[in-house]
Amino acid sequence: SFLLEKDVDVAAQEVRDKVNRILPQLPRTILQPVIEKMDMDAAPVLGLAEVAMRAAQAHGRYAIVTGGAAWGPMLQRLAVSLGLDKGLAGVVTVERTGAELQADPVAAQALLLDACHQALAQGGVQSIVIGGAALADLAAPLAPQLPVPLIDNVRVGLQAAWAAAARAAAAAPA
Repeated sequence: SFLLEKDVDVAAQEVRDKVNRILPQLPRTILQPVIEKMDMDAAPVLGLAEVAMRAAQAHGRYAIVTGGAAWGPMLQRLAVSLGLDKGLAGVVTVERTGAELQADPVAAQALLLDACHQALAQGGVQSIVIGGAALADLAAPLAPQLPVPLIDNVRVGLQAAWAAAARAAAAAPA
């Protein structure tokens, strides 16, 4: 585990030492691991789920619809950790994963539309996030069929990234 108070150079060297200790146990055909320090403040870090939840919460109570049952609890925990759970009505998942949904767009649209109606049935939902990068192309055809805004997490993620880049460029010294 890492302590935030730990000197970053010391921590990086400890990681290198531990990796070097296990290298003889790894297959000889692997590429040599590279351990680098990164300045996380050098560029904004944006999570698609977080950006989409924030955009949805701006409308009020929201729900998330996504593929793959395993995502339900993970997204619930993420919302709690980000303090975005108060407005979250729930997460509705379809059984198929994002990749499976993307492979059959016609069936995916029917499944996702049904899931959106399930989300709306939770009451008071004022927007729905279609979560999962694989589902990005599936949000637009569904939007006209729903009475609330449909948030495409990839679209709002890209908008947030462009906005962050513009802010960084404006703040950079000439």
